[in-house]
Amino acid sequence: MKKLFAFIFLLSTIVLAACSSRSSSTTQEPIEMFMFSQDGGLFVFTNKESFELRGPAISDLSKFLNSSYTKTVEKVEPVFLIDQEDKQVIATLRLYARVDNLTEKQRSELLKTFMFQQTTEVLKNKLQQRYGISAQFDIYDVIYEARGVSRQYENRDELLAKYKLAKPIMATVDRYYGSKIDTSYSDNSESVNPLVILTAPLWFPFSLLDCFNERNVFLDFCPFR
Repeated sequence: MKKLFAFIFLLSTIVLAACSSRSSSTTQEPIEMFMFSQDGGLFVFTNKESFELRGPAISDLSKFLNSSYTKTVEKVEPVFLIDQEDKQVIATLRLYARVDNLTEKQRSELLKTFMFQQTTEVLKNKLQQRYGISAQFDIYDVIYEARGVSRQYENRDELLAKYKLAKPIMATVDRYYGSKIDTSYSDNSESVNPLVILTAPLWFPFSLLDCFNERNVFLDFCPFR
């Protein structure tokens, strides 16, 4: 019996030590710039971090943002998970599109070409509580996921001076300390070459960027609500 208690005590100590060695913090940070590159990357700069992201979802996102369906966007939810030990990153972007005024053909294209899905009633109720989006709206949503790395670039200030968004997009940033997240991206470059930039977010209407932020009682420039 003593051996059993000793084993349980040892196991508890190990578990507690493991838990204490892992910590995390969550902050809301503004995305100040993002742009796509010719080689399939996406650069995202917040006020604190600089990300380079890769993966098939990047081209899918670029294709959607260059389509006429951007006007249907009601809300976006960017989330970045950062392993503070090796600066590896998992980024997700969830888009919510209102499809009430779309034809059946257009809805089908959103579902089949852009991989949106019909939002559940439970999620629609959460959207109403969080952002004031009416549960009566017909909403589709899609999630893009990419992996990458966080680092400081030598020409960060130069790029921000040229391509900084007129209005930042708020993102959730989760930082993990002493624990690993499953990533596989690796790159050693320390600067972003402006010559490889395919498109900057200058073509984004200011009114659409306003849709990406919390609703403001006094000033709301989003025409799609």
